[in-house]
Amino acid sequence: MKIIPRKQIVKRYKNNPIITNNMLPFSCRGVYNSSTVKHDDRYIMVLRAEGYNLKDSFWIAESKNGYDDWKIGDMIHLPETGDYLKYGDNQYDPRITKIGDIYYITFCVHGAYDARMGLISTRDFKYFTWEHFLTGSGYRNTDLFPEKINGLYGALERPNTTGDIWF
Repeated sequence: MKIIPRKQIVKRYKNNPIITNNMLPFSCRGVYNSSTVKHDDRYIMVLRAEGYNLKDSFWIAESKNGYDDWKIGDMIHLPETGDYLKYGDNQYDPRITKIGDIYYITFCVHGAYDARMGLISTRDFKYFTWEHFLTGSGYRNTDLFPEKINGLYGALERPNTTGDIWF
C-alpha cells in the first residue's frame, strides 16, 4: 500500500509544553493524559497529576484560547467510600464527552481487582457527580459516543490485557 502525503492538518505547538508539573499547587512527578473541551468561552482541561507516591489525581485547568495562560483550578474529588474504594485506589486516562448539556468523564479506576471504567458527570466543571462503574474488571480507555446509534449511546473500550478495541 502506498501512502500519499496530504496537507498537514495537525501541527505540534511550538511553545510546548503548555502545562508542567511546576504549575500545580503541590509537588508531583508530572502531568499526563489530559482531555480538553470548549465550555462557554474557555477551554477546560481535566488533567492527571501523578504524585511521588505514584497515586494520581484529576485537576481542572482552563485557558481562554487553549494554547497558553492555563490556570490550574481545583482537584476533582472522587468517591472515598463503598465500591469505589474496594475496586480502585488509583485513577487515570480521563476522557470528556458532551451529551446534551452534561459533560461525562470516563476514566480508568485501578486497584487490587484489576482495572475498570468509572464515570463522573458535570455541567459546569465545578461540581461533579459520581455516576457508576461502566464496566466490570478488565477494561480501560473508554470513549463515549456523543450521539445515539440505533437509539442507544455507544462506547469504544479496550480490555486491559489485550490491545483490542471493543464496541
